[in-house]
Amino acid sequence: MAISQRAYDHTSDFSIVRNFIADIFFQKPTYQLWIPSRFENSVFYDKDRSRHVRLWWDDDVLVGVVLVDPPNNITSILHNKFNHLLPKMIQWAEKTLINKSTERDLEVFAYSLKDDIKRISVLESLGYQFINESEHTQLRSNTDPLPEGSLPHGFYIKQIESNDYDQFVNAIKMVFHHDRFTHEVFTEMRTAKFFKDDLLIGVFTNNGVLVAFAQQRVDEYKIIEFEPVGTIPGYRRKGLAKALMRESFIRAEKYTPKIFYVGGAPTEEADRLYKSVGFTNMRIITRWSKKIHRD
Repeated sequence: MAISQRAYDHTSDFSIVRNFIADIFFQKPTYQLWIPSRFENSVFYDKDRSRHVRLWWDDDVLVGVVLVDPPNNITSILHNKFNHLLPKMIQWAEKTLINKSTERDLEVFAYSLKDDIKRISVLESLGYQFINESEHTQLRSNTDPLPEGSLPHGFYIKQIESNDYDQFVNAIKMVFHHDRFTHEVFTEMRTAKFFKDDLLIGVFTNNGVLVAFAQQRVDEYKIIEFEPVGTIPGYRRKGLAKALMRESFIRAEKYTPKIFYVGGAPTEEADRLYKSVGFTNMRIITRWSKKIHRD
C-alpha cells in the first residue's frame, strides 16, 4: 500500500471523482455528505478547482477527496478503510484556505454526519467546535407510491422555460438569499450533465408569476437529487411544494431512477414536507467551526 496525494485535474479526474463519490454513497451506512451531482455543481462556482480539490490515492485507487468551497467550507469524502487520512486531509484544506485569505483571523467550517463518531473525534482533536445542524438528507425509493397532492385554485404547474429564467433566478435569491446564483452561473449550469430541461418545473399563478420551483438533477448512477426546491414568501403553506414534488416524481419516471435524494434545510417545516412525499432515512449533517489566527 502506497499512499499518495496530488492536485485535482478536471480533464482527467472529473469522472474518477464522481465514480468514487457514487461508490461511497451506496456503501451503507458510510454515506458521507455529497453525491456526484453536488461535485459537478460545485465546479460552476469555482473555476480554480485544481487548487481547491486534493485527491488521496492508495497506489492507483482513489480513496479520499477533500474540497474547499466559499466561504471557508471544507468537505471531505473518504473510504471508510482510510479514516486515518482524515486529519491530513483537513489540515491541507485549512492551509489552502489560509493561503487564499487576506484576513488575519479566519473561521473555517467542516461537516460531519451526526452519528459519525470517528469523524467527530478527529474534528474535535483538530480544535473544531460544534455549531449547528447544517442539513437533513433524506432518501426515497422509486418504487414508493406517488404521494397525494393537488394545487389550489388559481395555480398551475409547467416547465420553467427560457422566458421564465429571470423569474427563476430572482426566486432563488428570494428563497435562499443566494447571491452567488447569477444569470451567468445558471446559463453555464444548464450545460451540466445533470441538468434536464424537463425536470425544472414551477408553480405559476394564473397571471404567470412563478411562486414555487423544483429541479431534479439526474446522474448516470440513477441518483436523482431534488435541488433546489422552494416557495417564495407569501405563498407558503398552500400545498404548492407538495403538488410540485408529486409532479416531479411523475416526470422523473422516464429516467428510471434508483433513488431520490434531497438535502433539506434543518427545519421542522422542511422535514414535514419531505416526509409527506415519502422521503425517509434521514441523516443529519452537522457543522463545525474552527478559528485560525494567522501569524
